[in-house]
Amino acid sequence: MIYSSVLNAVISVLAAETINNVSTQAWQKAYNSQDEDSGSDRVSLVRSCRRGVIDRTQVDSWVGARLRHNLQPALWHALVARYSTRRSHKVEAIGVLHSVLAPKVPAAISTLFLYKAITAWAIPKLAGARPKAATAQSIALPLGVPVWRREAVIKAAVAAARANDVKEQSRSSDAIVLKHSFYDMNTWDNTGKPESTRRRWRKLINDAASELVSEALVCAEDILKTEGVLIHEVTGSVLTGVSE
Repeated sequence: MIYSSVLNAVISVLAAETINNVSTQAWQKAYNSQDEDSGSDRVSLVRSCRRGVIDRTQVDSWVGARLRHNLQPALWHALVARYSTRRSHKVEAIGVLHSVLAPKVPAAISTLFLYKAITAWAIPKLAGARPKAATAQSIALPLGVPVWRREAVIKAAVAAARANDVKEQSRSSDAIVLKHSFYDMNTWDNTGKPESTRRRWRKLINDAASELVSEALVCAEDILKTEGVLIHEVTGSVLTGVSE
């Protein structure tokens, strides 16, 4: 697989991290540190291919490892906070960004405000998206139904509801949807600062976080060019046999 842009590569590798599949790590078994003497570790990826074809998720896993290894931690976590959809990684990255940005913003900005501003930047409010609320289960039973029958119907309905809850949880356990009230800046500051001040602080924090992302993408482009996985950098590459 060859990436059409740096952002496309970053989003792909971070999406691959949500896949719990050990086959995506197959390239690690073929890793040889001597391959990096040439400035590229692509050889270990090629060695791991089966029947001359390299799986897309395996490429994403390998590229992600190269970015994580070569980018400064602050830059890598900026990308994760902004683009990852994996809950645990995103939460960790937000915590790292808090430590990185704290010395760069005015001292008057409280820890609470900084944390909430970074979180809101990393997890923008989506129209119509709300945390799933508990719903009541209703069962219609005709009059005169025997007790044993009524109990059997209720038991079956409860079992079905539980199975559906497990299914829904497996689908969305990694998704983060914040309450709309989280984005209310009145809850970010308990010192009574005016709205204009809070908006100015939020912009400063957003700009600082976005600058880290921009710097990270520039550095990532250099890494991807070195590895030869950007489409405009590759001519006749050994990766042209990668399956989609």
